[in-house]
Amino acid sequence: MHITRNVYFISGLAADERLFENLALPTTYKIHHVKWIDPLKHEDLESYCHRLAAQIDTTAPFVLVGMSFGGMVAVELNKFLKPQQTILISSIATRNGLSGFLKTVDLLHLHKLVPGFIYKNFYPAAHWFFNAHTKAQKKLVKSFMEKASRTLLVWSIDQVVGWRNEFIPKNIFIINGSADRVFPHKRTNANVLIKDGGHMMVHSKAAEISPVLATQLAKVKWQEAPVTN
Repeated sequence: MHITRNVYFISGLAADERLFENLALPTTYKIHHVKWIDPLKHEDLESYCHRLAAQIDTTAPFVLVGMSFGGMVAVELNKFLKPQQTILISSIATRNGLSGFLKTVDLLHLHKLVPGFIYKNFYPAAHWFFNAHTKAQKKLVKSFMEKASRTLLVWSIDQVVGWRNEFIPKNIFIINGSADRVFPHKRTNANVLIKDGGHMMVHSKAAEISPVLATQLAKVKWQEAPVTN
């Protein structure tokens, strides 16, 4: 009997599927890319994730792969969906993974003092923060920021620094980089640590991450009932 093996990728904050363009996975998996949608006025992350979940076919076995903020969203989706596995890349499973800097930003509401147009146009800071070193990486980050709506960008930043989650899915697997400035690996409890991997390592070190992903996907029991958290 043919079994559909759906893998849903969720990109980083206001980014898109281009983050994953360098990954190479076996053709036995059907790859989908979850598209960000603009939040409703005063919408919380839980409600947002319920709307985002409309893009996921839960009638067949599936795996969630979330990068950065997309990983945090994958954890939230895990609370009411039942993926066979949830894989986080350059991300965190709980609030404990947030750096002291991001917690201070949240405590003092510093991010709310920054006008939305600054977030969309302050490229040098974004390049440093996301470890974008090459011309191609910097161009990609700039493109993400230009393409994203100001509403989504500002809302997403607020959700990241204000994340209160303490729930850890039983079926989680975390891949982080040793040079990640956004989510320092010492706070992430990573299953696999990529040497010198920065926050955009899913793009810059795809050759190292692809076999790790392939190995994890091969371990999934696709014929079994969804995992119960």
